[in-house]
Amino acid sequence: MESLHKYGFGGMSRIDQILAKIERANKHILEFEECLNAFRNSKPYRLVIEDNPDSRERVYKVKVLKPPPLELSLIAGDAIHNLRSALDHLVWRLIEANGNVPSRQTAFPVSETRAKYEAGSPAKVQGMNPSAVDLINAIKPYKGGSDEIWALHELNNFDKHRLLLVVGYSNSAAALTLSTGSPTSGMIIFGMPIQPDGIILEDGAVIGGFRGGTPNPELQHNLDFSFEIAFREPQIVQGKPVLPFVNQTSHLVDKIIRQFASHL
Repeated sequence: MESLHKYGFGGMSRIDQILAKIERANKHILEFEECLNAFRNSKPYRLVIEDNPDSRERVYKVKVLKPPPLELSLIAGDAIHNLRSALDHLVWRLIEANGNVPSRQTAFPVSETRAKYEAGSPAKVQGMNPSAVDLINAIKPYKGGSDEIWALHELNNFDKHRLLLVVGYSNSAAALTLSTGSPTSGMIIFGMPIQPDGIILEDGAVIGGFRGGTPNPELQHNLDFSFEIAFREPQIVQGKPVLPFVNQTSHLVDKIIRQFASHL
């Protein structure tokens, strides 16, 4: 009976069962990257030129030819859910390993504030070895302690009730290559972002332009700009590129779980 209690499904150890959730998340992350690369290769955005002779401005605006596919939101949500649930599985298995039975309140405790964490976490980890509880407390899984775990928790809750929204996002200026002629007789402001943290790539978003002079009609140029797929909401991750976020969070959750190997 002890062998079954310790190893469970297919003879897998407790920690391997928990890590399987991370492996599943990593498969979703790879799928997200493949979908993202296919979207990039489809060249979904282009720049259009608008001249205003009255204001003596030329601006370069985004034209959206294809929005980010729905699959990107769905795959990101699946990866995030698996990473968050891996932490809940950890607490469940830690309670079992200590010879106790998990309850309906059992969960990996994550809170908005330290005060809420200290008030609510004991019920969620009841039955765990005290030294394992100390390890969880050391992670500081609350906003202002471990903001990465707090963000994971919030994203998972958000995705339970509505679809995660992702958008094309550029946090760097477009590249302008001049092949002939001077660009303008006035001041160049090309590439100045409208928002300091980046630009959401929607129809009409301004990437940059010239102001204060008349563009040379013989000007030859090539335009290009890089973009990421970023979270549009919730606010805690707004503007953060999705792929780096889920990769970093996967490594963090894996590291956290392996700290508890001796307790499982």
